Amino acid sequence: MQWRIVFCLTVYLAGALALAEAAQARSVALVIGNSKYKVAGLRNPVNDATEMTARFKALKFDEVIKRIDLDKAGLDEAVARFARKARGADTAVIFFSGHGIEIGGRNYLVPVRHGITHPSDARFRTKRLEDLIHAVSGARRLAVVIVDACRDNPWSGTKGAKGLARVETSAPGMVIAFSTAPGKVALDGRGRLSPYTRALSEKLAARPTLDVRKLFTSLTARTRKLAGVDQQPWAEFGEFPEADVAFVASAPPPPPPPPGPMGGASIVVGATIDAPITVRVGTVLLSPDRRKRAEVRAVRTLEVEFLIAGKATKCAIWDVCSFGWRGSPTFRVSRKDEKPGVAYLINK
Repeated sequence: MQWRIVFCLTVYLAGALALAEAAQARSVALVIGNSKYKVAGLRNPVNDATEMTARFKALKFDEVIKRIDLDKAGLDEAVARFARKARGADTAVIFFSGHGIEIGGRNYLVPVRHGITHPSDARFRTKRLEDLIHAVSGARRLAVVIVDACRDNPWSGTKGAKGLARVETSAPGMVIAFSTAPGKVALDGRGRLSPYTRALSEKLAARPTLDVRKLFTSLTARTRKLAGVDQQPWAEFGEFPEADVAFVASAPPPPPPPPGPMGGASIVVGATIDAPITVRVGTVLLSPDRRKRAEVRAVRTLEVEFLIAGKATKCAIWDVCSFGWRGSPTFRVSRKDEKPGVAYLINK
């Protein structure tokens, strides 16, 4: 009986620890780069991993784990640990750069020091792509597996097809992205990074709030240009809401400006006034940087009086007026409906 209690307590504590880890990190990423293969070594995966680690950190991910040149045991351990962190996280991403092979319609990611000599070896000496997909599936909002591993099968003793097989998904918020189309081969690249990783990192840097479906489907032209051949990235998407889902959520709209000293509303105005602006006593007009202001002090039948930089300035009805600061709109005052105490600023 005692050993059962100890076992149950251990399982409970492990589960509680996993949930605590997920609660502490909202966005998590595991980045793996395998270069040092004894046969068909690759130059760029380590650089790819370094690049994507920096990119996810720049995107303010709460935790980014980088692992280099992992053998089978290392891959198993890294993915298992990450699965616990991904559970309950807002966003979970695994990026793998290295060798990948397809045998019998299934995809396998190849560790260093693998010892593969026969197709049957792949099931025991590699990491199934399905394991990575399962590891990120515990994320609440966005689960992504990025595979820059569609190189040709370099082991003469195996008879796998070129490239990787297509993987379909219907899981909510799931993205499975490949550096090239199913059955095609991707290039390691002549530069510091693989063509696909460079295109992806550039796009994430330029448009981090872009919807992930648009982001991954927009990489083709840049990848082809960098590769110098017809390399077409591929991605499969699960179920997504109609609203955009991005690695980085769009910034919320800024809070409304504080009211003026006399209790009126504050309004930010740009270089032009496209639609009539309703003003009353106390209304504050702010420049786009909110450093310049013009407060309405009086609304009379034939003029509006502003307080600008501590000085009273009057603008007569239908006269061309300006607030005087750089980039200020030029406008006229209109009193079409003759509401007492109300004026309208319109485009000149």
